[in-house]
Order: sequence, then C-alpha cells, then structure tokens
Amino acid sequence: MIQSEEKKASLVVALPNSTPKPQTISVEQTTGEIEDFKFQRIVRSLKRVEVNDELANKIVTKVQSKLSKMDPPVSTRLIKAAVIEELEKIDLEATKRLRKRKIFGA
Repeated sequence: MIQSEEKKASLVVALPNSTPKPQTISVEQTTGEIEDFKFQRIVRSLKRVEVNDELANKIVTKVQSKLSKMDPPVSTRLIKAAVIEELEKIDLEATKRLRKRKIFGA
C-alpha cells in the first residue's frame, strides 16, 4: 500500500503597517474661510466659563465624535451648538455663560 502525504495549503497576507491619522475636521468660519479646527479653542472657551480640565476634555471628545460624522466643512455655529448641548447635560450655569460668548477662543 502506498501512503500519500497530505499537504495543507496556507495563505499568508502581508499588509503594510500604518497607523491611521486622526481625522481632521474642516471648519467654515463666519467669514467664509475654511480651516482645520483646533479643539484647543473649545477647551480654552470652556475654561473661561469655569469648566475644569477633566470636564472640558470629556466634552471635546464627545463633540469631536459628533463632528467627525458630519459632512465638512462644519460651521462654527454647529460646533458651538454641539458644545452647548454636551455642557448643558452637566453644568447649566456654565452653559449660560458660554451662550453669551460670541466665538470660541475669544
């Protein structure tokens, strides 16, 4: 009796190793100019209405997630609305102060 050797086929796929870049969100300023949004502006504005660092970072993360799902460019009005919506859930007094501000980072 002749024994046959069984060979198993295997497939190895090599993919390039790359780290995805964080998504850049383009913003349309009130002047009509389009630029990359700097989330530090949200943090700075939140700190000016007496929001602590931990809460400011939490809000920025949630807002960034929302904005990344929107078609670019995103208006500054929509960004401020998203920030206010998140802040409203946590601190009504800070929300009132933020609503009085005209622009982020000012």
